[in-house]
Amino acid sequence: MVKTTELSERFDAPNRLPELKPNYNVAPSQTMPAILPGDSNNTIQLMKWGLVPSWSKEPQTRFSTINARAEGLEDSRLYQRPFKSQRCIIPADGFYEWQKTSDKKIPHYIHLKDKQLFGFAGLYDIWHAGQPDELYTFSIITTSANSFMQSIHDRMPVILEKQYEEPWLDQSIDDAALLYSFLKPYDNAKMTAFPVKTDVNNVRNNSPELLTPNT
Repeated sequence: MVKTTELSERFDAPNRLPELKPNYNVAPSQTMPAILPGDSNNTIQLMKWGLVPSWSKEPQTRFSTINARAEGLEDSRLYQRPFKSQRCIIPADGFYEWQKTSDKKIPHYIHLKDKQLFGFAGLYDIWHAGQPDELYTFSIITTSANSFMQSIHDRMPVILEKQYEEPWLDQSIDDAALLYSFLKPYDNAKMTAFPVKTDVNNVRNNSPELLTPNT
């Protein structure tokens, strides 16, 4: 499990949060750490997975906002403003994806070959609608699958190349063409995957054993 000290070092975010509990099966609506730009350094902010737009009348949506397709973000009523000025990074060391076969879906655990932390490209918004507390929520941007991922799924989350992380967080950058250039499929050669047991299908299962290869 990633510790906040590791997040701080990897993403230049010196603030400290209460130590995070191990989570081997992250699910929508759960609260996770995200990286936001600060005045001089980045900062770690806890956010709920599933973006709620600031203009929503309720702190929820009637449709899924856990993922945002990279295509057309600048024209989306939901994502247009976050894409322009409310971009974030969602730290991770791996993710699950399900491969469809003729009769079932096989879960796979995907990670980098060097097992290092990486960052998903994310968008966030802040909802309060007159309430005293602000609700931070986020979506993870997806793009077309690279050739490595295509055998598992036709889409994949955008993993930012490290050199793109700083400009992605830079709120002064609003050039859509430049931002889109960051949202490309990740390098095949840096990724690996293996099938895992269907225990991961139940969010109540949350232990290191979920990451055991199912051979």
